[in-house]
Amino acid sequence: MNTSRGRETNGLYDMSMDLALLTSPRLYSLKYTVLCPVRLFSPLGAERSEFPVITRILQRSKNLRVLRLGAVEDSRFKFGDYQQKYARFGADGSGAFNLCLQRGDVFPPLEELAFSSTPNGSPSLYSLTPDHCSALKGSMDLTALKVLDLGRTASHIFFGDLNGCVPNLKSLSFTMLNPYQHHQSPVYVESVTADFLGSLSGLEELHINNDSMEHYPKLWPIVKRHASTLQKLSMDEPDDQTEDGVEVPTPSSGFKLPGLPSSWKRKDEVVKEKTPQDEIIHDHNVQVSTNLKVLFTA
Repeated sequence: MNTSRGRETNGLYDMSMDLALLTSPRLYSLKYTVLCPVRLFSPLGAERSEFPVITRILQRSKNLRVLRLGAVEDSRFKFGDYQQKYARFGADGSGAFNLCLQRGDVFPPLEELAFSSTPNGSPSLYSLTPDHCSALKGSMDLTALKVLDLGRTASHIFFGDLNGCVPNLKSLSFTMLNPYQHHQSPVYVESVTADFLGSLSGLEELHINNDSMEHYPKLWPIVKRHASTLQKLSMDEPDDQTEDGVEVPTPSSGFKLPGLPSSWKRKDEVVKEKTPQDEIIHDHNVQVSTNLKVLFTA
């Protein structure tokens, strides 16, 4: 279920949650954008967001298994305008910009969890902290998680604190060394990321977004360990790569997916007339791509 925001009600612009939909006992899948105030210094104190309210609502959704959560800043949103409407959930809107879980809380055993990024690529508002990771571990059955998309959050915090907690993960997407995150040690980020990837088995999809190739030599040997199960692999890189001596993952790196033929082609290669062998190759539904001006297809 996708929820729409911003409705005209009696001539007024209503930005509140659609509680009738969100509190449905049959809710299984939800894609939702949380409204947050613009994060500017205010002499009135900290502004409040929808995060605490949506947390309390979803805790009651016993059948929820898929959650795709985004967050946006909106200067029009004032929590106080809807406080009376949300009062029955016991949350006043104060708290961190994340699922505001506390000790003793129980959250549905999600099979898919995604933290969506904004379309313009701005920094994620979702606050992925060590305390929050501990709260997730204590309130959710993470062994049920099969799909995890960390978006543009501080993925290394999740990897460092929850290594070994998601043994049944099949699909993983994350951003490494996000330029909007502070206090990141490249060596530490590389280490915890490699350890986390190494702890997984049965991984079928992997997507890594990064702003530099310099970290891939550390990760590539770990990625190759998943060759027997991976069906989809993508590594997004900027077009301008100036690092010297960095190994770009290619077929010559020794990595092959199941059924992947020995012949690969470049994205800009002139398409030649297909042969019967080419027809067989293109029957494989496996694709390995990178925007490093090279596209490999099977």
